[in-house]
Amino acid sequence: FVLEHAQGGDLCSVMHIFHPHGMSEDHARFYIAEILLALEYLHAMGIHVRDVKPANCLTTAAGHILLADFGHSKWLGDNNLQSGNEPSGEEPSHGDDCCVGTPEYMAPETLHQQVEAGKMADYWSVGIILYELMHAHLPWGPRGDTEAEVQDLFFRILTQPVSFPDDEDEYTSSDDELAGDVRRVLVQPRPSDRPRTGVSVAARAFVMGLLEKDPSARVGNDVAAVKAHAFFTQPGAELDWGAALRGELVPPPRELPTVTAAEVAPVAASLRGTREVHASTRQADAAQWLELFQPFARQTPGQAAGTAGAGAAGAAVGGGAGGAGGG
Repeated sequence: FVLEHAQGGDLCSVMHIFHPHGMSEDHARFYIAEILLALEYLHAMGIHVRDVKPANCLTTAAGHILLADFGHSKWLGDNNLQSGNEPSGEEPSHGDDCCVGTPEYMAPETLHQQVEAGKMADYWSVGIILYELMHAHLPWGPRGDTEAEVQDLFFRILTQPVSFPDDEDEYTSSDDELAGDVRRVLVQPRPSDRPRTGVSVAARAFVMGLLEKDPSARVGNDVAAVKAHAFFTQPGAELDWGAALRGELVPPPRELPTVTAAEVAPVAASLRGTREVHASTRQADAAQWLELFQPFARQTPGQAAGTAGAGAAGAAVGGGAGGAGGG
């Protein structure tokens, strides 16, 4: 397939390069909104993506989202157009056809290999992405390299509730307009060496709603309710869904994070030491190769007819070879 050139790179690169400690809610809201609009369209067409993750969210040169990589996607047939329901009359599928995707972003129902794992699994992945955008790490950690570590990740996804970097702080219920959500009350200042946190109550509630382990209770069953969630409607952060659909929202600026001289110094010293080691290694390698190829060197006619001084100098490079040739 020939795809549109995504000059802005993928969302994974955007996070790592421009937001290594997590991005603001406003920036995360923009990316999540465009991902949700793409999923809304695909689900209306009866397509479940089943592998939504930052690496598959490409960005244009301007910074808008392009959803890509539909290798694990499943089309549910014409009878599902505009309905978003599971296909009727189809035989249940099992095994690898159900348990597909990237482990860190797979929903519990996908891990259980349930045939009903469909569009709600895509919304689960959106919850993982939103958490990662704001906190710069995954809610249940990376998968690891071994089969045992992958199984341990699956166990955490299936059994552990989502937690936030500031969960050691006290939380109390609130009776305000977000009644039922969780209100954060800071007990003590956050140490400066900890990752950025302190997300709003609405953002926290939205993540928890998307990462609800029961797909029937998960945010996403009603697209209108998703768009009307407080994360997109709270005062000062209202999102214009019409403008988002038309691509009129201004993407977040991409500015490289600032670093201090104190942060750069150890890195520079390390690189300087590495360069010195490489230089000495190159010199040793050059001497070794010169000695190795010394027998194959040859003198030019001019060098052979030169003065005694020139001949002595030439002997250092090609005399051995000349002697071997004379023999």
